[in-house]
Amino acid sequence: MPGSTCFHDLPPPCPVCDGPGVRLGQLGNLVHWTCRNCGHQFHTLAEAEEDPDGDYPDW
Repeated sequence: MPGSTCFHDLPPPCPVCDGPGVRLGQLGNLVHWTCRNCGHQFHTLAEAEEDPDGDYPDW
């Protein structure tokens, strides 16, 4: 639906105060966030990128 926001596009809520998370960046498989309301820093697991062929890259 045009103009709609998917739930997975929203930042995660703060585990302390339920305020909106602001993305700080990703390191490895963790995405680091800070709360816009209380400043608490927390992390979530990054979404795994799926290869459409299911193959591993040749290194």
